[in-house]
Amino acid sequence: MGFKDERGTGLAGSMIPRTTGRLYNQRGEERYGGVVDDAVITARGRQQLVRVINISAEGAMIAPALALRIGEPVTLRLPGEIIVKASVRWIRSGRIGLNFADPLRIEAL
Repeated sequence: MGFKDERGTGLAGSMIPRTTGRLYNQRGEERYGGVVDDAVITARGRQQLVRVINISAEGAMIAPALALRIGEPVTLRLPGEIIVKASVRWIRSGRIGLNFADPLRIEAL
């Protein structure tokens, strides 16, 4: 039996419900705030400017305007026309965690 999100949808193994906060730091890589301020997210054929709260080689935390779902595929366009394929990993308190399909070279930003 797997976890269910707030809509009752099953979650994949790398996706976690975020109805409560983390009990301890589970991150394996450094997060960087202020490296990227804004990005353009594309989901379901729509584009929207989003605020990037922090970013790492494996993912990003964003404050989006679009309503997204856990597991949903998205594309994130970063400054310098860097395009990153990602999926929504978690949603909590108006913020969304993205998991990149391929690691991002932070020094490229």
